[in-house]
Amino acid sequence: MIPFYGFSLPSLLLSLGFASLIMLATSSLIGHLLQVVRIRYYHYTLTATLQQQLNQIAQEVKRAGFRNTIHQPAGLPPLKTPIVIGHYPGESINSCLLFYYDRNRDNFSGYQKIATTIGYRLHQGNLETQHGVNHCQGGRWEDLFDKQMITIQRFQLLHSSDNRWLQLTLQGKLTQQPQITQQRQAIVALENLP
Repeated sequence: MIPFYGFSLPSLLLSLGFASLIMLATSSLIGHLLQVVRIRYYHYTLTATLQQQLNQIAQEVKRAGFRNTIHQPAGLPPLKTPIVIGHYPGESINSCLLFYYDRNRDNFSGYQKIATTIGYRLHQGNLETQHGVNHCQGGRWEDLFDKQMITIQRFQLLHSSDNRWLQLTLQGKLTQQPQITQQRQAIVALENLP
């Protein structure tokens, strides 16, 4: 007689039942883990995007007030002071930044005088920039973020009384996932101001 190695029908059905329960439990766990990973990815993407833009602004602002003293005679700078903080009408106070520096090292001579001025402002849920601007109003400002992806909730500037530093705050949220928000800050040392 040949011995029979295998499962009986009831033990086979019982094993399949347990395997199905384990598969159902792990599939819901995998779905939950995928959701957690997706949310973390959204947070990371938003944080990285805001931080990258804030770093670029900080690099520009750090140069505010720089003048090339080699070339003479000295031209007139495009703004009365190297940094002007204001706001667009209807936006929060201290949400627009205008500044200049001698970008071409030509001491603000000729047509480059106006192009050396840089502006950043909060306007209708976006951060905008423009070169050659001397006030926070007006058109032709360029969006720095895609509003369908990121909505900027706050852009605020805090200037020290001794003109030695400027604090930049940038807060945004994902437009499609408004519960995912991030706020980034940078403190910029102003080395070229009188």
